[in-house]
Amino acid sequence: MALFGEVVEPVSRSLYVDESSDEEDAQEESLAKTGTIQWVDEASSSIDTLLIFHGRLAADFLLKILHGTKSTKAGHLKERLFGKPSKEPNILLYKLSNNIYGCLCPSIDIASSNGALDKLIPVFNSCKQLVIIATVPAPFYKGNDPTLDLPPAFMRMLYTSTCDSHHAVAPLLEPPNMVSGIPASILNWCEIFKKPGCLFVCYSDSHHLDSISAEPMVTICSNVFEGLFEPQVLTFQSAAHEPTSNLYM
Repeated sequence: MALFGEVVEPVSRSLYVDESSDEEDAQEESLAKTGTIQWVDEASSSIDTLLIFHGRLAADFLLKILHGTKSTKAGHLKERLFGKPSKEPNILLYKLSNNIYGCLCPSIDIASSNGALDKLIPVFNSCKQLVIIATVPAPFYKGNDPTLDLPPAFMRMLYTSTCDSHHAVAPLLEPPNMVSGIPASILNWCEIFKKPGCLFVCYSDSHHLDSISAEPMVTICSNVFEGLFEPQVLTFQSAAHEPTSNLYM
């Protein structure tokens, strides 16, 4: 009886041979060592609160209030994305006051969030608490009540079991809404290591920073961090009425 087939070797993890070259191993090791925090001065050993701003509107908000304060740049991080070096710093650190720092990370995607988190852990360990402000387009919000009339800008929040309740200035984020990327990674790290952490998710139907889209972030800075910013710093120009149609008669 004639048999036809292909003779193959048995597959086993114990017999697996790594055929990667030494050059590839050296390249991976080099990528792992890149992307460390570069401080302007000596790194602070004790930070009371680290404010983390994630998202386009959150980044614009921080850069706007920086012009009205006596803040200074404290450091930056250049993270490699998909093995390619970044030309511009992905993460910027600012000293807002003696014991409060601001962290700007608007360009960190989901694939790089864990790598960025690993580089920021030494900073997190020196902080007493972490506060994350993330801005998300309003269409991503999934409400339980379809008839609920939401304002153009609103916020929800999540916090760890060790977070102080005085940060609760907004309703909790309801299921089935989800948080991803570096805000989720940081809040999960805070919960695991018992570090007080709070996440404010600010939803807005606008892509531009104005008095309406900035309102949730102004509420956070005015209530949670009362006295940190002067009232005129938290004043934004009125929202401009955008045309609703591009058709002309």
